[in-house]
Amino acid sequence: MRKTLKVACAFGVLMLLTGCSTTQVGVAARNAPLDAYEADAGHINTPQYQLGDLIAMDPNSKTAWRVMNVSVSPTETRFGRPGDGEAQSFNAPFELSFSNKVPEATREEVTQAVQAQTDLHVEKTWQRSIKSPATFAIAHPEMIKKMQQVREQSPEARFFLVTGVTNADKVYFTFGEAPANQLAINKFRFNFSYSQNDSLEKLAQKSAAFFTATPVAIVSDENGRRVVASDKSFSEKLPEYSFAETGQAW
Repeated sequence: MRKTLKVACAFGVLMLLTGCSTTQVGVAARNAPLDAYEADAGHINTPQYQLGDLIAMDPNSKTAWRVMNVSVSPTETRFGRPGDGEAQSFNAPFELSFSNKVPEATREEVTQAVQAQTDLHVEKTWQRSIKSPATFAIAHPEMIKKMQQVREQSPEARFFLVTGVTNADKVYFTFGEAPANQLAINKFRFNFSYSQNDSLEKLAQKSAAFFTATPVAIVSDENGRRVVASDKSFSEKLPEYSFAETGQAW
């Protein structure tokens, strides 16, 4: 009787352990649309723009080029205070690949979780910006000359001036609270990795990680003179554009 009870107990423990077993699944998240994604710190600076860059945009082809850099003097520059940075939700889709076979319903649940719970982290920031974009545009007539040249070739071209850049020590993704990067659903434990963290790390090391864009246009002032001023009718969405190599002419 005692032997039978021991066998039964052992069998029960085995069943319990088997029933609670967890399958580890690696999930690689990649190919999120990073180009000019609008974060709290500015647009992600994948084109590696610099302060004072004048960018032309073709609304038809959805392509943008840097047409010139307008030199920004120290007296025209404002230096922001260093910041600790922050984490914010990243509201753009990733492509996911799974290391093990997972039911379709569970894959969909994981996809939705990644969409809702991926955070973009920005650490140790400092910003440089143009003090007064309006005054800066008036003080640099070379801008209107270049914009007129572009308009001769593409009458529908729109423009923006890079009026701020933000450097960061680190920029990276995590799933939920760092550094867990894990999610448990039913018998699966998903471990997340973000392949674009490498490119974000290199971007932060090489250039300003974010830029601020101020739309500009050629308008007539109160005296009838043609000047560069803020473009109040600008409605282009930067993340919808592809960006040519830095320095490429129109």
